Amino acid sequence: MEKLNDYRGHARECRRLATLTSREDHRAALIQMAETWEQLAIEREPKVKADEPTLSADGLSAESNN
Repeated sequence: MEKLNDYRGHARECRRLATLTSREDHRAALIQMAETWEQLAIEREPKVKADEPTLSADGLSAESNN
């Protein structure tokens, strides 16, 4: 999940920087980078969530109860 947060953080930073630049070409590039970071997060989210251990009722990893 940390990587997803990193990807989304990069997207937010690109959008923030886009608001600060006066050059339209830089703004467009930063917005495109933000969209790419966000798309990466969207594409990776199912895999990351599938790889996370699930917890049983006692708070232990369900995988460790086998």
